[in-house]
Amino acid sequence: MTITNSSPTEKLRISLPKVLVEIGASASISSARRLIKQGAVELDGVVETSVIVDLPPANTVLKCGKRFWGKLIITRMTEEDRNESTQEGNIKN
Repeated sequence: MTITNSSPTEKLRISLPKVLVEIGASASISSARRLIKQGAVELDGVVETSVIVDLPPANTVLKCGKRFWGKLIITRMTEEDRNESTQEGNIKN
């Protein structure tokens, strides 16, 4: 999954349950929250217990349970990309 960050140095705050549902690691947000609470979700080898996480401005390996592995790719959004997305209404705050 590719996540776009407008700042190359700041951490990116995301909702981990939403990411787990989007990449197919969980069927629903509530089941994703249960997986997090049970300690089944790791980011870069560290067990994650919070639903809101700050991702570093680098690629992150995500592990969910025993069988699901994925890579979160953080890309930098340029000012031109931001302007285009704002005009199209694609930026969600």
